[in-house]
Amino acid sequence: VYAHQLGTSQRNDILIYEEKDHTSFVDITSTKDQSFIMINSNTFSSSEVRFFDVHHDVSQGTPELKLIEPRTSGLEYYVDHRDGYFYILTNADNCHNFKLVRTRIENIRKKYWETIFTVKETERIEDVDIFKDYVVIFAKSEGLPVLMCYELKSSKVHQITLPTNLCAVSPEINIDCNTNIVRFTCNLPLAHETTYEYNMKSRKLYSIRSKSINVLLRSYGAYGITTDPEFQLEHFPLLERGWVIALAHVRGGSELGYSWYDQGRLMNKKNSFTDFISVVEYLISAGYSNASKISAIGISAGGLLITQKNSFFFYYIDLFRALVLRVPFLDPLTSMLNPNLPLTKIEYNEWGNPLENEDIYKYISSYAPYDNISYDTTFDDKQHNTGTSILVTAGMQDQRVNYWHPLKWVSKMRIRQAKQFWPYKKNNLLILKIETNKGHFGSSVNNQSDRIRDLAFEFAFLITQVK
Repeated sequence: VYAHQLGTSQRNDILIYEEKDHTSFVDITSTKDQSFIMINSNTFSSSEVRFFDVHHDVSQGTPELKLIEPRTSGLEYYVDHRDGYFYILTNADNCHNFKLVRTRIENIRKKYWETIFTVKETERIEDVDIFKDYVVIFAKSEGLPVLMCYELKSSKVHQITLPTNLCAVSPEINIDCNTNIVRFTCNLPLAHETTYEYNMKSRKLYSIRSKSINVLLRSYGAYGITTDPEFQLEHFPLLERGWVIALAHVRGGSELGYSWYDQGRLMNKKNSFTDFISVVEYLISAGYSNASKISAIGISAGGLLITQKNSFFFYYIDLFRALVLRVPFLDPLTSMLNPNLPLTKIEYNEWGNPLENEDIYKYISSYAPYDNISYDTTFDDKQHNTGTSILVTAGMQDQRVNYWHPLKWVSKMRIRQAKQFWPYKKNNLLILKIETNKGHFGSSVNNQSDRIRDLAFEFAFLITQVK
């Protein structure tokens, strides 16, 4: 270990320490309060720590190294400093699960070490973080993470309540020792890493979500159908990559009862759209994610939910990075105007009958995705994020949502893109995938291989577009 004075030749560097034992690892740290430089020499089963004053002027000569405890086989110890005391995490005295001790800097040898915290036989201390008034202890108890807060003045200990015990906890880099705030991260088996702040004085825990995460938002919002948090194996390719699956319970579903459904149909249909946007805006404002990492999937009437006027192409095009529209219902006005289609008369209870009521006609036309694609060339795309990629699928055997719904919509969108966003870029793809032998629910023969292939195509699209 050499000391180098900035602005001088490397030839003038001063040798401070040389480790003769080739089985040892040497690293250099400073105590958290920036009082001492520590030279740590460790093997897999022993420790030897030396220190000197951080303010020593190396131009005046070699600093005096002080040894805390000579290397002894089986003895490990790790050192920090606060207010004239060294705080040492060690396995001394056959404490194989480690304990926390302290000693004055005038009496640094092991015989002066005072034990201040120990754990049970089924527990193990993994790390400690020293602050002005507290020590945070990261431990395991019966295989699960435990965080404890030791108050230096009173020697009282309280446990920090974690969001869940089924997680992996790691300390963040807590540089400031003169604070009551400690940061740590939690990793869950099926959720992305989350960072928390804990106020050791008020004992309050806050999630700060320092990293935006990729989000796939699912919703439906029609016919009173609920969007349930059910197990879906196809989500695993995203979950394994750190994505989060979010479910939006918008009016039009019946998650909160019949009135919740009733407030999202007929002349109240736009409530579904504004609810959906509120969910997206909350995910962004709460720090879960941002527009470059949020995607959505809409199936059938759910396709209308995420592509109508109030949710995407006019006022809110900054909210999504990618959309998957699977057999989407994109031309409701034309469908409701044609009573000869298989489901039109049945659907009057959901959307209304525009043939008999002018107000219903105007209302549907005000949100129908196909009818609200604008060719306004004065639109200033520089003020918005035009980097949204869209995958649209359809089946020519679909008797519920005829294939011409997505076909017409994509055709009109491409004309709009040609006027406003040409040339195409990799970040605003518009892909149409039509299957000649599939219906509303996929292959007519319920072929599992085809279903997996279709899902793989959709998730490959999402993974490549949302990074």
